[in-house]
Amino acid sequence: LFKKVDLVEQDKKYVSAAKIALGKLASMGEFQAVGLQDYYPDPGTYDVMWFQWVLGHLTDDDLVDLFKRSIKALKPNGVIVVKENMARKGFILDKDDMSVTRSEPMFREVFKRANLKIIKEAWQTKFPAGLFPVKMFALRSAS
Repeated sequence: LFKKVDLVEQDKKYVSAAKIALGKLASMGEFQAVGLQDYYPDPGTYDVMWFQWVLGHLTDDDLVDLFKRSIKALKPNGVIVVKENMARKGFILDKDDMSVTRSEPMFREVFKRANLKIIKEAWQTKFPAGLFPVKMFALRSAS
């Protein structure tokens, strides 16, 4: 589907494992060992930037900043995709890993602060009962 895929992961052990498992694929680009709060992608690089089940490790301010940097990293007509668990209201703090599961209104507020508009959204279907609901958003710059 894509000619090149870059991977960003802050844990160097996971980056090393990913290089072993994926490094020989022709579509694999860069493997970057950096936290998303410190990730500064090159401008005009990506058609799609996909964030899945990782954004709960960022503060709201860091998340807004990441999205603003990501907008600049998109090519014309590029899209940011977010796929995350959704709290039913407010947020839920996981005391084991200190991540936050945000509610849909909280995500919408972050998107607004980052100057993103939702162009498509959908709920994950056929997920096992007892898990958080999962929602996906496709986003573009609102300007």
